[in-house]
Amino acid sequence: MVKSLTDIADAVYNSTLCAVKVDVGVETLGISGTIAVSAAGSLPVSASAGLDTGLEAFGTIRHGSTSAVVASTAYQLPSAVCKSVAVKAGDGNTNEIYVGGSTVTASGGATDGYRLNAGQGISFRFSNANVIYYAAQTAGDWIHYVALDD
Repeated sequence: MVKSLTDIADAVYNSTLCAVKVDVGVETLGISGTIAVSAAGSLPVSASAGLDTGLEAFGTIRHGSTSAVVASTAYQLPSAVCKSVAVKAGDGNTNEIYVGGSTVTASGGATDGYRLNAGQGISFRFSNANVIYYAAQTAGDWIHYVALDD
């Protein structure tokens, strides 16, 4: 089974993908290698010659990390034209991060949005990463994102 979008986000964030298992009916193909991410935060991806997995290749992976400067303030992810976006709360975060629209909040009992505990993630199908906002209960907590375009 192909790794989930969140697993791909983790792999890109860590800059290395050790192995991907691709299920193609009766046989399972093992693909291994390393992903080298440019300093600009983009990674062109193409299908391997001679390997027909029946899967569509994504065109570009854009990624980044950002932290909340002020607790309980909604911050917008940067613009990245895409088909899918995965977000993940930083593993070392002190408190939850909430993701949602521009009115997302993370203030004590007045929280709303989708709650992510440290290390948790979720993926969305949007045409741009900048439709996603996040708010952290603690200043300095991180959110990581990966935007996939095909």
